[in-house]
Amino acid sequence: MSTPRFPFCWVEGDQLPEMVMTFQDQDLTGFAITMHLRRKDGSVLVKTATPIDLVQGHFKISWAPGDLVEGVNQEAEFQFVNPAGQPLTSRVFLIDVRAQIG
Repeated sequence: MSTPRFPFCWVEGDQLPEMVMTFQDQDLTGFAITMHLRRKDGSVLVKTATPIDLVQGHFKISWAPGDLVEGVNQEAEFQFVNPAGQPLTSRVFLIDVRAQIG
């Protein structure tokens, strides 16, 4: 089975667009949601999701300066931890970040 690729390529240093996601048919009320992004240098960026409508499973990941660094096929995953502390981790997906021109 191949690893899915997120259908967007950011530029290093971008802060937009945010990743707006939906965990289909899942009420995420009370869940802690994080995204883990393994950069090309091996470091892992951990981003906490911002709720949009957790009853409908909607949340977003916002980028800060320095979050996105150049590299293709950077592995990412979401982790959902329910109120009882039980984690559920998504499949790994890939994102690409290209270098700025100039």
